[in-house]
Parts: sequence; structure tokens; C-alpha cells
Amino acid sequence: MQAIEIDLVESSLHNRGKKGKYLGVGGHLFAIAAKISFEAGFEGFVVFTAKSNLINHYKNILKAKQIGTSQRMILDTEVSKNLVSKYFQRGSE
Repeated sequence: MQAIEIDLVESSLHNRGKKGKYLGVGGHLFAIAAKISFEAGFEGFVVFTAKSNLINHYKNILKAKQIGTSQRMILDTEVSKNLVSKYFQRGSE
């Protein structure tokens, strides 16, 4: 399996949490990686290492899957399709 690997994803302090200035910044960053994965022929697969306190967040919000009990996580084809669809609606690319 080939995949796009995200080394580090961070939102600036003013975009974190529910009261962030711009909502959905983190999700959009993952959607960009998913889109690149499809364009590269990797079927939307994206892997990354989550900070331990964000594993459940990524599971719940992104629907990422944890690899075993590690901090490694993966976005599969279906999850990536949903992210790309949500953040790259027709005409907004």
C-alpha cells in the first residue's frame, strides 16, 4: 500500500477548539492530504502519527483508524472520499 504521510499537522493557536477564529482548519489540512493521495494514485490513503491526547479526537471527528495500539493512524479510501467531498465542493478548489 502506498500512502501520503503527514509529518506534522498544527493549527495556529487562534484556530484551536470550538471558539477558533476559523472552524475546520485541521479537517481541511487532512482533506488536502487526502486529495493529493488520490491524485498520486494512492487511493486516498493517508498515514500520520497523532499526539496521544488527540487519538480519540481523530477517531471521532475524522473517522481515522488507529493502527494497533500505536499512535499511528490512517485515513482509508472511504474516509478520504468523505473529507475531499466535504472540503472540496464543486467550484471551490
